[in-house]
Amino acid sequence: MVHTSDPETGATNVGMYRIQILNASTAAMHWHRHKTGAKHFEAWKKKKCRMPVTVTLGGDPVYAYSATAPLPENINEYILAGFLRKKKVRLVKCLTNDLYIPEDADIVIEGYVDPDEGLVVEGPFGDHTGFYSLEDYYPRFHVKCITYSENAVYPATIVGIPPQEDAFLAEATEKVEEKPIVNKEPEKTIVEEKPVVETKKDSFVPIDFFDLDEEESPEPKDVVFEKKEEVKKTQSVEQGNLFSSDNNSSSLLL
Repeated sequence: MVHTSDPETGATNVGMYRIQILNASTAAMHWHRHKTGAKHFEAWKKKKCRMPVTVTLGGDPVYAYSATAPLPENINEYILAGFLRKKKVRLVKCLTNDLYIPEDADIVIEGYVDPDEGLVVEGPFGDHTGFYSLEDYYPRFHVKCITYSENAVYPATIVGIPPQEDAFLAEATEKVEEKPIVNKEPEKTIVEEKPVVETKKDSFVPIDFFDLDEEESPEPKDVVFEKKEEVKKTQSVEQGNLFSSDNNSSSLLL
C-alpha cells in the first residue's frame, strides 16, 4: 500500500500501485495519471518540494482490499477498513516523514519522490489482465528507511490470465458497493412556477385591501368576498394573496 498526502490540504491517500525495483535504493513508482497518488505528485511538483511516500506490506489483509476499493476521493481508506473489520485501525507516525500507517504493518518502506528529477522507464511488467503492460515513464522512488516486525510476512498475489485472486476481490467490491448505489435516490429538481389565477364567471375572489390610493392608510379588515364583476377594477394580480376557486370553493396557490 502506497501512502501519500496533498501538500496543501493534508488529505491522505492509500493506493495499490505497482513498484518495480531498479537497484538497492530506488524503484519506479507506477501510478497512472488519473490516480490520487499522481494528483498528489503534481501538487508537490508545483510546490517544488520532495514528496514523502511510505509503502507498507502486510498487516490486516483488509488494508490491501481497502486500498483498491473505489472510494470517493479524500475519503480515508482506513475508515472503510475499520468498518469492514468492525474495529478501529490504529495508525502510527512514520520514522522519517509525517505520514501515518497501520501499527501492525509487517514491512514499512519510507522514502520520497523528487518531482524535479527526471522520470524513469518502468516495464514491461506482468499485469493482472493476463498480459504484459508496455514500458512507460514514471517517477523514481528513493528509499530512506526500511523497518519490519519480527516474523514479518511478505504478502503477494498471483497475476496471469483471469480469473486470478484479484477477480474475486473485484466480486467482493461489487457486493460491498452495490447496496449504497442501488439505495441512492435520484436527485429531485424543484421547478418553481409563478401562481396563476384562474376564475370563472361566478367565481369569488378576495378584495386586496392594500391596493388603495396613496392618501389612504391600509387598515386591517375582515376578508370579504365579492363577485368578480364587482372587483374587476380594484383587483391587483401583482400583489396580495392569490386564490384560485373552483366550484365555489377557494384554495391558496403556493
